[in-house]
Amino acid sequence: MKVWYASYGSNLLRERFMRYIVGGPIPGGRGVQRGCRDHTLPDGDEAIVFTRPIQFKGFSKRWGGGVAFLDCDSLGMRRTGGGQPRQGRESYGRMHRITLEQFWEVVEQENALEPAGVERLDLSILEVGMPRWIPEAGWYDKIVLLGEFNGDPVVTFTGGSDLDLNPPSESYLATILCGIHQTGTEDAIGLARYASGLVERSQAPHKPIELAMSCCRGAWSKKLANGSA
Repeated sequence: MKVWYASYGSNLLRERFMRYIVGGPIPGGRGVQRGCRDHTLPDGDEAIVFTRPIQFKGFSKRWGGGVAFLDCDSLGMRRTGGGQPRQGRESYGRMHRITLEQFWEVVEQENALEPAGVERLDLSILEVGMPRWIPEAGWYDKIVLLGEFNGDPVVTFTGGSDLDLNPPSESYLATILCGIHQTGTEDAIGLARYASGLVERSQAPHKPIELAMSCCRGAWSKKLANGSA
């Protein structure tokens, strides 16, 4: 069975998300991802907008700061053709078409769990827009069905309800921005505007315009790729 995993945060960058599928060192972060048992690459890729904002919470040793969580209150999605995200109310996402088992293995890796570490919920019991608790999960302990796209379910996961707000590191924020730029949904000005909103709301000590311009020029992408970020 195939699903569309509606990703956000660092998984907006294809090279970073691919580490969850095939394994390997994490671009811009610390450590190595084990990957899925099935290394089949995603056969679909679509930019979307979530109808809720992201928040940065907790402290990730992998990234050196807070990481992204979606506000799952009345969470939905729309195609990017409907316009850019409304500042502070919506956020960018990226759908990857993968197998259902790969999706669950991504959930496990996000929660630093061993294979078969979470219960595989039956998607048929999910209601669109209604979060469901994932037994045995960690920070990312809620799955949300967002509807269908081209006949396949669209699902995401979030959580962090018991974590404090914490600004992201520069490399984590750059990974998000490079991922958005990679989808072609924002020009330099739009990306800088979106970055400024993220920095302002999270109170991160970063320079959003410089980060956005660097992502557009490809400088940050090169740093993420060679591990110098």
